Amino acid sequence: MAYPCIKLVKPSAMAGQKNGRLPDSMLARVKTGGRMYAPVAEHFNAMYDAARAAGHKLRNVGDYRPYERQLNLFLDRYSTTDLGRSPQVARTFRGQTWYLKPGKAPAAVPDESGVRGSNHGWGLAIDLAWEDGNGRLRSMGGEVFDWMCENGPKFGFYLQTGDRGSRYWEAWHWQYCLGDAAPDPANLPKIDKLLKKEQGNQSLRKGAQGEDVKEIQRIVGAIPVDGDWGPKTDKAVKAWQKEHGLKPDGIWGHASDTHSKDCDCKAEEPAPAPAPASAPESKKASHPYPGKSLRIGSKGEDVKLVQGVVKAKQDGDFGRKTRRAVIYWQKKNPSCGPADGIVGPKTWGVMFG
Repeated sequence: MAYPCIKLVKPSAMAGQKNGRLPDSMLARVKTGGRMYAPVAEHFNAMYDAARAAGHKLRNVGDYRPYERQLNLFLDRYSTTDLGRSPQVARTFRGQTWYLKPGKAPAAVPDESGVRGSNHGWGLAIDLAWEDGNGRLRSMGGEVFDWMCENGPKFGFYLQTGDRGSRYWEAWHWQYCLGDAAPDPANLPKIDKLLKKEQGNQSLRKGAQGEDVKEIQRIVGAIPVDGDWGPKTDKAVKAWQKEHGLKPDGIWGHASDTHSKDCDCKAEEPAPAPAPASAPESKKASHPYPGKSLRIGSKGEDVKLVQGVVKAKQDGDFGRKTRRAVIYWQKKNPSCGPADGIVGPKTWGVMFG
């Protein structure tokens, strides 16, 4: 298979801008959650719809990356000591040589001047996974990757290298390479008309029950979180929709679900249920840092520990619900750094000492 890769051309609007410091007015939401450079977000959303029509649900695991997030990512993945990764990917940063840690994917050097940097910092790149029929996150590969290779270029998206043997190969990293140009509409795949109907069937509203309703109740701050969509939940959903600029119709459909996945509107967080008056104050447990960041896709006992702190289901599987719970927790504990849903050394230290 030929892997699509062309030289990336930056849009002219990036002239004078700093990497990772784009103003909010230049960014727009994408349907996987997250943000990209506004014109690129429009092309991505068209590609997302086409993938859905083909039976593939794309998931965002990395979108526009502010400078501080890129810096934290770099410091998490690289060390000034060579720990034996092979093949090694060395970078120069702040006058020193930094070595990629074993088990870590390469990351661009954060540029403090803002002149250079990751294409995530220009809002042109997005890291993608996909969701299987059971709602589980899967790494980019198989039929979904084949679909992206065939159709991504039709929407202006390409891999950063076409050499699978390259140390810079990342099947999940897709970037818009056409600069100010738009894809040729004649080349775009037709989207199945059943797509909108399918999305409509996923809507939840008053009278619904179950775990999905519980998650919605947590998002909108409804109390109690009991999985039963009654009058109080209905009122909370409508208030949340109005506050977030959505149609306050009390229907949790595609727009509300997409917006909630990576909302940065600085809305009020769901209020936790009050603890019983007689409950003793819990003492923070101490656990050593596992040596690597925990994020979507991570599994195991360390994930269970985190889930216990953020009050997510302790199944040892770091999925979308756990990520959202981590973000809420990070916002309440700003000393751990940016609320990015990643449990790195700072967040772990605040959690466990």
